[in-house]
Amino acid sequence: MSSGIPLAVCGRHADIAKAVGEKLSPEYDIVHVCLTHEAALQELPAILRGDLVGPSSGIGTNAERDAAERIAPTAVLMGGGVTMEEFQELKEKAGGNEDVKWFKLTMERLKELGGPSPDIIVTVWREILKDAGL
Repeated sequence: MSSGIPLAVCGRHADIAKAVGEKLSPEYDIVHVCLTHEAALQELPAILRGDLVGPSSGIGTNAERDAAERIAPTAVLMGGGVTMEEFQELKEKAGGNEDVKWFKLTMERLKELGGPSPDIIVTVWREILKDAGL
């Protein structure tokens, strides 16, 4: 398992989430992946308040860790398939944990670069995370 900066990811496609996680490692550790808005509404607020539930998607390194060894994310990444309304709702519902950074990809940005593909998504995420000091 990676010892990189822990991240939570919300997206629509398990295969893309897995590929992105592999390509971001070892600098970043995708600890939790939500594949539906409903799962994110349940799981993100819990993990951001310290109740480190396992990902219902079964994806992310916290799925492989015992409950006592799970890691809280320092940032939440929203994929291009997540609407801006869903992003705002999740951010509001998750509460005001100011230590956690939130980021949203747009499909427009990914398409400008020839995506969406895991390689392009990773390139954009690395740029965004680097600019944020992560």
